[in-house]
Amino acid sequence: DVTGVQTCALPIWRDRHPVGRLAYRVSVSPKTSAGLLGSIQLAWDATRGIPLQFDIYARGSTTPVLGLQATSISYGAVPASVFDIAPPAGAHIVNVGSSGARGMTATKHHGKPVTGVKHVAAHVSFPLHPPASVNGLGLRKVELSGHDGALLLYGHGLGTIAAIESPASGGASPSTSLDGLSLPTRTVDGASATVLSTPLGTVPRFTKGGVAYTVVGSVTATGAESAAGALAAGG
Repeated sequence: DVTGVQTCALPIWRDRHPVGRLAYRVSVSPKTSAGLLGSIQLAWDATRGIPLQFDIYARGSTTPVLGLQATSISYGAVPASVFDIAPPAGAHIVNVGSSGARGMTATKHHGKPVTGVKHVAAHVSFPLHPPASVNGLGLRKVELSGHDGALLLYGHGLGTIAAIESPASGGASPSTSLDGLSLPTRTVDGASATVLSTPLGTVPRFTKGGVAYTVVGSVTATGAESAAGALAAGG
């Protein structure tokens, strides 16, 4: 739903002088309350159409969880040298082309995606017994992911809960840190899980019975842990 379009003046610096740029602001919010996304707001220059501000709000919050705003602006030709980027010494360069794009799609067998519990179970090395529903959301799709993993989707739209099941590497538990940031741990169906929780969603990861579980959903930590527990008990 587009909840409102209005004009406003954004405090922008131009040529070292503060000016109020006349801008249009639009707010878009989901039609349903599924998920934690409240709204997305975008403001752009009313004269030139250049984006000036972008904010994402969690449901029920008046403060953006992610916000970007231009604080100074100038118009003119951009020299080509701006786009000449020299990677640092020793950097590993990966060219992302059509082969990389194919890697993001479903794993195929004889040219066709492998879907359905029965067919995916025949291709993975671990028992696959997903529950029919988690948190009241029915199982919508089961798909082979990679060479030995299963992608499960529960529900629809922003309320979708996705889970990836794969063989645990040596039975080890997921790391409790991410880029130096210590992640909180919880107990999920008797297993220790790391939980990355944000205002827009939660990602619990844990290992149980030789299977690694990663659950992703725009749900609270309580909801994500409940879904993870149902998957571990059913899978």
